[in-house]
Amino acid sequence: MAAAGPSSSTMAAQQRSGNDGIAARQAAPLLPQVLPPPHPITEEKNSPVFQQQQAPVPFGYGGTYQPFPLRLPGAEIAYSKKWHVVKLAFQTASLVCSAIILGVGLALGTYATQWGNPWEVDIVFGIEASAAGLAILWTVAELLTVYFSKERRGIHPGAHVGVQLIIVLVASLGAGIGGVFAVAFMKHYDEDEIEILNLLSDLMRTLFAFSIILWIIHFFLFVRACVETHIVNSTNKARRITYVRVPVPVPMPMDQIPQHMVAGQHPMPPQQTMMYNGYYAPVAQQPSAIP
Repeated sequence: MAAAGPSSSTMAAQQRSGNDGIAARQAAPLLPQVLPPPHPITEEKNSPVFQQQQAPVPFGYGGTYQPFPLRLPGAEIAYSKKWHVVKLAFQTASLVCSAIILGVGLALGTYATQWGNPWEVDIVFGIEASAAGLAILWTVAELLTVYFSKERRGIHPGAHVGVQLIIVLVASLGAGIGGVFAVAFMKHYDEDEIEILNLLSDLMRTLFAFSIILWIIHFFLFVRACVETHIVNSTNKARRITYVRVPVPVPMPMDQIPQHMVAGQHPMPPQQTMMYNGYYAPVAQQPSAIP
């Protein structure tokens, strides 16, 4: 004989009791929930000190540019202390020789007026004075450059080549013409004017001699300037530098690890606090749309 199941009235009473309990729980006021304290890792990351430490550090692109320690091409000047002293002695001799040429030329012109002022004297004096004046100007410029230079170096040897060549050519022209005219003065023999003629002849020979000395000095300086220019050009070719700009990797700041994580600890991320209060009806899953 089968057992009798619960009556319909009993099931209805149980359903009403369950619905009343659910309604009572839903109508009850929500009590304030105490949240757990924040995780130490999260609290430390939100602190202003940690955020300030994590701020990006500015870095320059490739660092500060520094010039290459070598001198640039064209800036090297051959320098030798021994040659510097020899060159200074030659330049001093050039100044003295040029001053003597100018003085003898002025005396020759003064005495030549007493003998009819021959045209030969004007030509010789003009050429020799030009060579002596140019030698004085260039030598003074060289000495001033050496004096005011921090490295005690003179004018570039390339400039010396051009100027010394001009002085050599003018001095050689004056010496040649002066020698010819000095011999010509000896042919004009006159007993009445023998004294003034001998004086002019002596002055002409003196002018010719110092013109030869001036030519020798500046010819030596010209040859030496050519040698220095060759040395400078060879040095520039050997030290020629090509600057190529290449991208340089920029260092990036590393994230700072908290002290309690250095020992190998791996904290768990904070769990979200779930607030369950009351009855939540399940949401039926919507069927996917059929295309």
